[in-house]
Amino acid sequence: SYIVPSTDSHGVEIWRTDGTQAGTTFAASVPGGAHLLGGGRMGTRWMLVVGHALTQSSIVLTDGTSSGTR
Repeated sequence: SYIVPSTDSHGVEIWRTDGTQAGTTFAASVPGGAHLLGGGRMGTRWMLVVGHALTQSSIVLTDGTSSGTR
């Protein structure tokens, strides 16, 4: 499972969890006041649409690891 909180101070953060504290790890963040617009599962990865400012957006693909997040 993935947790994707979004705050003004930290932007969007991507966390992977198995539901336990020990099994919850930080994967990546999209800084700069970014906010989550939507997303969904694509095979073994998650695609997230992240908004920046008022008119820009980007796509983030993740497998739940830092090295697998682009």
